[in-house]
Parts: sequence; C-alpha cells; structure tokens
Amino acid sequence: MAAGLAAVPSTFDLGPSARHYSPRMALIAAYALQASGIMVSVFFNLHHRLLFAAASFGGTFLGIVALTLAEGQRRMPG
Repeated sequence: MAAGLAAVPSTFDLGPSARHYSPRMALIAAYALQASGIMVSVFFNLHHRLLFAAASFGGTFLGIVALTLAEGQRRMPG
C-alpha cells in the first residue's frame, strides 16, 4: 500500500526536477533513491525501514518510467 500511495505524486515530482536540472540528473537521482530503498529492504527487517523501502520504490518507479519515455521521445521523435 505504501508503494502505491507513494507512486501517485512521483510523476509530478520528478518532472519539475528534470526541467530544473536535466532529465539525466533526475533519472540518476531517482535510480539512486530506488536502489537505496532496495538495499534497505535487503539489510534491515524493521517495519519503518521496510515502509521506507516500499515508499522509495513506489515513489520512483512511475517517475523513472515517465522520464525514460520522455527521453526516448526526445531522442527519437515521431
């Protein structure tokens, strides 16, 4: 449930950061946050840390998809 709730605003959060910095930097930051959440879930088994892992995965998944699709369209228009 935490992953799903965190996924809702992710496309709105990463879009402005991609315009402010660059799509590449926004993607790198999103991948780093997603990887840190996965690493937390691997090494820690406490409820609040697993909640962070789910939220970081859900909060970055749709944003990464949206940024990747936009980058692909930018590189290969039409």
